[in-house]
Amino acid sequence: MESSEFERAVVASILIAPDEAFACPNLALLRPEHFRDNVFRHVFKTALAMQAKGQHISMESVYASANGDGPTFAEYGVIGTFFTGSLDLPAQAERVRKDGEARTGKTALQRAYKQLDEGYDPSDVLSALGEAGASVGAPGGTLTLADQEKSMKETTWVWDGWLPRGFVTLIVGDVEIGKSLFTLNIVHSMLVGTPWPDGRSRTPAGGRVVWYDTEAAEVMTIARATRLGTPKERIIAPTVDGMTDISLWDDAGRASFEGACRQDDIDVVVVDSLGGAHTHESDDDVKVIVRLLANLARDRNIPVLLIHHPRKLHIGEVEGEITLDRIRGFSGITQFARLIWAVEKPDKFSEMRRVRVIKSNLASKPEPVGFEITKDGLLAFTKDAPERIEAGPQLVEAEKFIRTYLGPPNFRCQAAAILTGAQSAGISERTLMRAKKALGVGSEKNARGEWDWVLPT
Repeated sequence: MESSEFERAVVASILIAPDEAFACPNLALLRPEHFRDNVFRHVFKTALAMQAKGQHISMESVYASANGDGPTFAEYGVIGTFFTGSLDLPAQAERVRKDGEARTGKTALQRAYKQLDEGYDPSDVLSALGEAGASVGAPGGTLTLADQEKSMKETTWVWDGWLPRGFVTLIVGDVEIGKSLFTLNIVHSMLVGTPWPDGRSRTPAGGRVVWYDTEAAEVMTIARATRLGTPKERIIAPTVDGMTDISLWDDAGRASFEGACRQDDIDVVVVDSLGGAHTHESDDDVKVIVRLLANLARDRNIPVLLIHHPRKLHIGEVEGEITLDRIRGFSGITQFARLIWAVEKPDKFSEMRRVRVIKSNLASKPEPVGFEITKDGLLAFTKDAPERIEAGPQLVEAEKFIRTYLGPPNFRCQAAAILTGAQSAGISERTLMRAKKALGVGSEKNARGEWDWVLPT
């Protein structure tokens, strides 16, 4: 049985036979932190609190006590079907406790190795490791801020103001806006040492990158890395057995991902994208994934870049600009991201994109940067990021002017005639072209081989 199956059996025993379950000495040693699965941890924690208050425990009462948080009542029923009998509970509870303490110990050791590599005083590291070991198996414990300070360092930046070590950075943008390509350019700068998008210099890193592709776009990523000249041998793609794609919702997939990320030479982790990394559509379940990434970033003191999509526009919202309210999904997504980048196209009349920080809990927001996707699929960066252009009266007049030429029945007219008429009307060619694009007017050759403008009908 996998660890999650033992957790499910323990919770089932509590729901079906609570008196016998809480009389089990092995169950008394369990804490919520021993449960890896968020759903089972939630049920155990709720039942534990009810038992401490002397309240009756059943599926119905635990579900009601949770006030709608956690699993649905139907899911409680499914959990209950895994009850195997009270005689099996001691071994099941012991397995859950040992697995939980093993994970805690492993995390403490990995953090200690990382701190030693970063130059911490060995005596402080060993002292903190000893305290962590002493807490394993204890029924409870607390840490003061001074205790936590011993295992933390001041925030440092890979890219000043943009990319901090030890935190999740969320990258949000519409489909085909260039999020993945921009992220690959950031990885390229880290590995090779090319300047950052804002022109600041960068010293190349000697480590590797974990790139977790959840959208089956590996072929595209490989082609882009080839065009950029990014060293592909330094980019790791986690799999279960060398072939099978991973899922963060099963033990084998999560273990493969965490194992890849916790190698000593990993400098950055990329998840592209969040939508493919989880299949459980609830706030708590999304929090499990994002919290896992946040803990990973903290424990390894590396940046984690998490790519995500915005929701569709509501009436009255501005096209081409991303706000925190437009981030698709649940509050758990933004809760654990200390920085959020928005990749936007604010000027619909230009192919230039803009990247800006729309949330930062760690520093003041830097100036936005702009980029354009070139014909060869690379990015051309500029410090002059595009701004949103309001549709002023000149643009409105230009649109009206074009419509006078492209009316029924044909909805088309010779381009040269429109350009000449616009010049006589005092409409600049730039404004005319912006109006053409805004109306969706196309260009086609007529039977004489001359260009016509055509209004879609």
